[in-house]
Amino acid sequence: MKILITGGAGFVGTNMVVALHKEGFDLVAIDSLSRHGTEKNLDYLKAQVPNLDFRRSEIEDIPSIIYRERPALVYHFAAQVAVTSSLASPLRDFKINAEASFHIARAAADVGAEIIYTSTNKVFGDNVNKFPIEEFETRYDFGGDRNQRGVDEGVSIDANHHTPYGVSKLVGELYVREFGGIANRCSCMYGPNQFGIVDQGWLSHIAFNKHMGRPTVIYGNGKQVRDILHVNDVTNLFIRQAKTLLGKSKDIRGEVYNVGGGFENTISLLELCKMWGVEPTFEGWRPADQKVFYCDISKAKEVFGWEPRVDMQDGINELFEWTRSSVNGSPKVLKANNELEVRNLIDPSLESNFQAVYEKLSRQANRKSPRLVTTAGTHFEASAETAQDGRSFIQLPHSNRIYEGDWGYQTNSMGEGGQRIGQYSKALDEWATHTTKS
Repeated sequence: MKILITGGAGFVGTNMVVALHKEGFDLVAIDSLSRHGTEKNLDYLKAQVPNLDFRRSEIEDIPSIIYRERPALVYHFAAQVAVTSSLASPLRDFKINAEASFHIARAAADVGAEIIYTSTNKVFGDNVNKFPIEEFETRYDFGGDRNQRGVDEGVSIDANHHTPYGVSKLVGELYVREFGGIANRCSCMYGPNQFGIVDQGWLSHIAFNKHMGRPTVIYGNGKQVRDILHVNDVTNLFIRQAKTLLGKSKDIRGEVYNVGGGFENTISLLELCKMWGVEPTFEGWRPADQKVFYCDISKAKEVFGWEPRVDMQDGINELFEWTRSSVNGSPKVLKANNELEVRNLIDPSLESNFQAVYEKLSRQANRKSPRLVTTAGTHFEASAETAQDGRSFIQLPHSNRIYEGDWGYQTNSMGEGGQRIGQYSKALDEWATHTTKS
């Protein structure tokens, strides 16, 4: 029986492919490989599933693949996952999460395929913050009848302050369900093969910061609480859902499920930082951030006979050690006289070029204020670093040009996939020439 997975080299997709392979399914995995870490996950998949049918494709091309392959079931994981990116580029966010999901759901329905969709807790918008909340030393918690129970599927999704990301994912969810699929409103998932960023995969993001010596910034006061669910428990549930749909043992088409660890698996940002010895800095709250979110998972338990099995502490320890081993195989930080930190997170073969840039900058700038030289790849890892004098220098992959730009624009200026120059308007061609010929 054939199953098609979109976002097949992403965090959930990678673990899902391996789990489904063990179940004996015939698999087609699709991914654009546009996000940092997907190339590593693809290498991992090739080792774990040697005969995997993998297709590198943009999300707009997936419906045509569905029509050709005619799978029995589609797992739709491919998405734009960052709230900040949805604010910076809401149209692109809409086209990926809403419009593309419509076409994928319709194609699945046309060929008679079942479809399982990963939605988000952001579909509830600011409604979650309207519940009574209690504040403690290291965390918030729900008060009243939500205490230790959490958010169920019946909580209203009719609200403003969803953020464009919450809106686009909700639109995609509604279309999937309208075409007979099911949706999972996921809380925080974590585990191996995750390359988290500040907007998504926050446990992984903090773990990478810790092991790479980068600062961790918390938006708000750090008392925000989330329920976390290990990816092994995620794949277990999703396989149970697939077997229920394919076996038609229960009529669940069009249903939605809140998926998370529940109250028993809740942790705050402050509590995780203390556990890992991280000393964060703090900035202002982000739009529509939820002070508390944890799922009432009783519906999924009842329908699928499922519940989280991975002990939270064991799972957190596993993620920490997996991240450590991943970092140990990454390019190193090069330093010289504390004047410049040279970091190449994308391609180790370019380190000699970056060392040459350091030497050139040191001679020409004739100043001790540190500057940053890095590559910009599919994911701009260096955005967590800062240059004290507010300037930075970027070399685009496979490019002969280096760009100078103000640090304040770095986080978002590279645009979708890190391919646009954005605010980096000054091309320093003489340094680039020196770099490429070194």
